[in-house]
Amino acid sequence: MAESKRVSAAKAVVVKKAAVKKTGATKTGATKTGATKTGDGMTRRRVFLDVLAASANVSRAARAAGMATSSLYAQRAKSQVFAADWDAAINEAIDGVEEELIRRAREGVEKAVFFGGKQIGTIQVHSNDLLMFLARARRPEIYARASGQAVPPVHEMTEAEASEEFDRRLRRVQARGREG
Repeated sequence: MAESKRVSAAKAVVVKKAAVKKTGATKTGATKTGATKTGDGMTRRRVFLDVLAASANVSRAARAAGMATSSLYAQRAKSQVFAADWDAAINEAIDGVEEELIRRAREGVEKAVFFGGKQIGTIQVHSNDLLMFLARARRPEIYARASGQAVPPVHEMTEAEASEEFDRRLRRVQARGREG
């Protein structure tokens, strides 16, 4: 998969950087943008962005690049270009997650079948919940309305609307508890 190739390539750069530091074969210097540049022209920032695009995990990407997360967040705050690249990397990773969700919704997932403690075969399992989750997320005007849950995303609500929605959901959960 492209995702694992990207992570492998980023790890290879990190390993190469470590070897360069250990042997002292190439000096490390700072670029005009403040990113540290290795002998092969790759920057730590590029490694960070590549791993971030593959994993959507800031801590993992920072470790792979050999940088502190606090330093990266400070750079993000100072550089609009770096912030935009960071956001693009996160979006790329989330696109990969969405692709996998859609694949699983369409094709299902193979699960092992056991009998008497031994695997006797596999079955293809499909998730209607996953399909509905995708439908509601992509077309809330159609699928959320049918279930009576047509509410705007929390980040689009005022504080009063969010509080009212929370109270509504809490009442619904409490009512279910009294019924069951």
